[in-house]
Amino acid sequence: PMAVARQFAGRLLGVHVTDFRFDPAGRPCETILGQGNLDVSALVRVLGGNGYAGDLTVCYSGRSRYPAEGIGECVTHLRECLGALG
Repeated sequence: PMAVARQFAGRLLGVHVTDFRFDPAGRPCETILGQGNLDVSALVRVLGGNGYAGDLTVCYSGRSRYPAEGIGECVTHLRECLGALG
């Protein structure tokens, strides 16, 4: 994701942010931002450092029938990463 963010930062209109981890069988499973393989802080720094000023949309469906709590955690983590930019 970082290389793509660097390469296309000037052409991006919106970015959907989702995190994942691999289950024991090696299949990707969606997870709450900051709890998977995506370095959300690094992504935010790369986008900001390359002039991106568009929307960041959290994509999270979770494993429960009611993913609202997980979405809240994702948004909180994303806001923390954005706040660290200063």
